Amino acid sequence: KSTQNSVIINVIDNAGGIKSDIMGKVFDPYFTTKHKSVGTGIGLYMSKQMVEKHMNGKIDCKNIKHKMGIEKSELCSCVMFTIEIPKELERV
Repeated sequence: KSTQNSVIINVIDNAGGIKSDIMGKVFDPYFTTKHKSVGTGIGLYMSKQMVEKHMNGKIDCKNIKHKMGIEKSELCSCVMFTIEIPKELERV
């Protein structure tokens, strides 16, 4: 959605959410829940760096309950990532 000063993007997945004991670590460098041969744990860290340091924005995530699909009324456990980017970048 677009506000007067920023653009807000919400991305929701239906993988069951993020466990509360690791929620605070998901943006840490090299943090992964995958086997070492599968993931490096750098993706969300780099996303945070790009959004916050290079675009003066914010990125965050939280667990939510969400209806998945138009015809479904059942709520699923999901995680929602929110990215907020200002429309006018500050010049340094």
